[in-house]
Amino acid sequence: MTEKEKTLISKLWSATTININGYHKPTSPKKFEKAKLQFLKDFTVDITKNPEYLIQLLEIAHKEKADQHDVTNVLYIASTFKVLSEEFVDILITLLQETWHYGHESIVWALQEIKSPRTVDILYETAIVKVPYLDYDDTGHNSLRLHCIWALGEINTPEAKEKLKLLAQSDIPILKEKATYVLRNGNIGPML
Repeated sequence: MTEKEKTLISKLWSATTININGYHKPTSPKKFEKAKLQFLKDFTVDITKNPEYLIQLLEIAHKEKADQHDVTNVLYIASTFKVLSEEFVDILITLLQETWHYGHESIVWALQEIKSPRTVDILYETAIVKVPYLDYDDTGHNSLRLHCIWALGEINTPEAKEKLKLLAQSDIPILKEKATYVLRNGNIGPML
């Protein structure tokens, strides 16, 4: 990703604020829409017409492993402009298995949005593994785990339900509680 692209993404991020639940909300809809239009005007390509460019950026990030935030930044743009699709799944599965970046939760959010049955196994595996940069306490791991459970619940195939049943038998209390809740209620309920 070029420095210009990083700067443009940073400008778009600055048009948002993060509320206490961790979701990115526009400071004002008008300001955010204006920022989005400016981004599309200035960015390398119109990603609404060529979302494959974002896949290429993820592939470059994977190859170069130069900036730990590239994955999160690219997925922020893909989500903001609603261009996530099945075409992203292969690179996202690959990136979710790697530890050089800080984008695991962003990847899981993207997979939740895509809802591909092909992601059931990796979501299950991610729910039970510890990612080194989240080792400061269980809060980071629990957030990632909950998003994996939520994604599995939204995929809602027989295979996803089987993985949720396995998670409901986990020795990790939050996994057990939330997977059981999703199996009973069809949603994750309160996050923590």
